Amino acid sequence: MKIPIIFIHLNDVRVLHKTIPQAIKHNNDVFVIGDAPVENYCRDHGVNFSNYEDFCSSAFHEFDSNYIHMSSNTPWIEKFCFLRWFILDEYVRQKELETIFYCDSDVMIYCDVTEEWEKYNQFDATLVHRSCGATSYFTKTGINNFCNYTQEIYKNTSSYKFDDLLFKYKNHQKNNVDGGVCDMTLLDRFHYDDAHLGGPARIGEMTHVIDDSVFDHNINVDEGIYDYDEAIGIKNIQFDNGIPFCYHKNLKRKVKFNSLHFQGKAKNILYEYNS
Repeated sequence: MKIPIIFIHLNDVRVLHKTIPQAIKHNNDVFVIGDAPVENYCRDHGVNFSNYEDFCSSAFHEFDSNYIHMSSNTPWIEKFCFLRWFILDEYVRQKELETIFYCDSDVMIYCDVTEEWEKYNQFDATLVHRSCGATSYFTKTGINNFCNYTQEIYKNTSSYKFDDLLFKYKNHQKNNVDGGVCDMTLLDRFHYDDAHLGGPARIGEMTHVIDDSVFDHNINVDEGIYDYDEAIGIKNIQFDNGIPFCYHKNLKRKVKFNSLHFQGKAKNILYEYNS
C-alpha cells in the first residue's frame, strides 16, 4: 500500500500549482486538506480534496480554546500551525491510515515517499532539523502521541513544561529577539521527551544522509555542511536528470535531495525548481 502525501493548505493556491504536480510526478498519491479556494483548485486539477472543517475534532476545539499566544508572529498563523496537527490526527483516524507523509505546501518532492519510508520505518514519526515538520512521516501512533503531548502542556499551565515555554518567550522579549513559541518548539521538546512517548528512539531525523540522499530542511541555509550560493542566498543546487543534488563538504561528494523546502523568501524562486 502506498503512503499518501498529505498537504494542509488554506487560501492562496498559487504555490500548489507547482508543488502538487511535482509530488505526483514522482509516483506519489497526493491528498489535500483545505478550504474553498483550495477545493476549487483540486477539483479543476483532479486532486483528492477534503475540507479541513470535517476534521475539527473535540481535541482540535479544546486546543483552540486553551491556546496561549507566546510569539511576536501573527497569532492566527501560529495557532493554525498547531491546529493543523490536530486536523492531521483526525484525518488519519477517520481514513484509517497507518502511515502518512505530511508535506508543507512550499516543499517540492523529488522521490517516491513510499520507497523512502523503508529507511525510517523503525520510527513513529520523523522530523527535519529536529524540530521541523515540513516534510515528515507520521504513523497513526506518532501523530496522536504528539497531539496528546501538546494538548497536555497547554492544559496544565502551572506545569514545568508550560513554564519552560513561557520562559522561552520571555527570553525572546527580554533580548528583543523575534519569534517565541511555535509548533516547532513543541516538536523539538517532543523529539527529546522519551518519557512521554517521544524521544530520539521514536522520532527520526531526516537531515542525515542515508544511502546518498537526504530531505531538505530549508533551501535558504547551508546547514553548516552544504555548498552555498552566496549571491542569491540559497544552497547551490545542481540538477541531474531532473533530480537536485548539492555538494556535501564532509562527505566530499554531491548528495541527492529528496525534497527542497522553499521557506519564506525562497517561495519567489520556487517556480524555477521542477523536474
